[in-house]
Amino acid sequence: MITLVEDLAMDEPIKCLVWDLDNTIWTGTLLEKDSCRLQPEVESILQELDERGILLSVASANDADLVVPFLNKKGIYHYFLHPQINWLNKVKNIQVITKKLNLALNSVGFIDDEPYELEQVRQLLPEVRTYQAKDYRDLVKRPEFSPQFVTQESKQRRKMYIQEGLKAQVQKRSQKSHDRLSVIEV
Repeated sequence: MITLVEDLAMDEPIKCLVWDLDNTIWTGTLLEKDSCRLQPEVESILQELDERGILLSVASANDADLVVPFLNKKGIYHYFLHPQINWLNKVKNIQVITKKLNLALNSVGFIDDEPYELEQVRQLLPEVRTYQAKDYRDLVKRPEFSPQFVTQESKQRRKMYIQEGLKAQVQKRSQKSHDRLSVIEV
């Protein structure tokens, strides 16, 4: 019976896929000055997942000062919400991403080329589904990445998250200004 429940959970839709970068999104290791190229078809896969309303993010042990310009140059940075490009472990970064996106861990997938990283996520975040980087082309064929309905709203999901984040920033700044004025008046 437990297996049945676990199998049913695996068919639940993925709402966010968190990507590793080196040897996953691109070939090679950026920090080691490898000649990194996007994996074949990865840009179209990102676009397809985005159009299905599946949010995308990044958890990568890397230097953000190198990665962000590279992702921008390749024209794919805009797909990733709350990317975590730092030297923290991937488990912690996935937790940060899910918290910022207000998602349950069982609605998140993680794709990486390193067996150690995948196993660590399986052990410490068993609700998160893991995928080997070599299988990235098959993601769009998997049922958990194929929502039953794709609406205009779901196609705009990433943009809606961005707008909500901007609203929250404005409200936070406005509250800080209000708090400063209150202190001045006292």
